Parts: sequence; structure tokens; C-alpha cells
Amino acid sequence: MVQINDDFYEDLTYESTRAILEDLQAGRTPKVGPQVDRQFSAPLGGPTTLKGAA
Repeated sequence: MVQINDDFYEDLTYESTRAILEDLQAGRTPKVGPQVDRQFSAPLGGPTTLKGAA
């Protein structure tokens, strides 16, 4: 995870970190948040608890 100004970038690899920095240097706006297919702080692959009514 890295914070650049007010933006957070998560689930980074060397390649995704480099791409973010290159985008910023070129004046482009990279995708903020997780850099993999997950939503907010949910685990990769989706929720694992509280999946149904009790």
C-alpha cells in the first residue's frame, strides 16, 4: 500500500507501483484503491463471513 497525496493505492506489485508512478509523471490519473479485482477491504474472491441470514 502506498499513499500519494490524498490517494491510496493497495494490493501493489512492483509492476503496478511502477505503472502508477509513470502515470502520475505523465500527468495521467491512475486508478485509486485496490489494484486487483476486489471491492473496498473485502478479501480477494469476495466475502467469506456473514454470507447469509442467521
